[in-house]
Amino acid sequence: MEGLLLESHGESAESAATWSTADPNNVDSDGDSLPDGWESNGACEWDPSRVGVNPLNGSDLFENPDGDGYDINHDGVLDSNEAFVNWLEFHVRSDLFATNTTMSACPCQMDSPQTSLPT
Repeated sequence: MEGLLLESHGESAESAATWSTADPNNVDSDGDSLPDGWESNGACEWDPSRVGVNPLNGSDLFENPDGDGYDINHDGVLDSNEAFVNWLEFHVRSDLFATNTTMSACPCQMDSPQTSLPT
C-alpha cells in the first residue's frame, strides 16, 4: 500500500498490513463483533470522518474516536474505564435506555459498582 487513505483515515501502513479482507457475505469482515455496516455508517465506502472505526481493522474494538463516556467517579476527567468505546457504542449504547440493560456481556473491565441501569 502506498498510503492511499491511510493518513486521512487515521491508520498507518503497519496497521493496514493486518487488515481483514472485505467479505460481502460476512456481516463482520474483521471479526470484532461490530458489523461492517455499523463501522462504515451504512455507506459503501469508508468515510474519513469515521477515524477510529474501520470495518477491516479488528483492533478498533476498544477505540473511542468520538471521546464520549460517563464520568463515573465525578472527578471531571473521563478515564479509559469510563469511555464509551466502539464495543459499547454498538452493543450497549444503542439500546441504553430501552430496557434494563446489564454490562455482564462486556468483554472489558468495568470499575463501577453499579452493573445495571434502572429503567
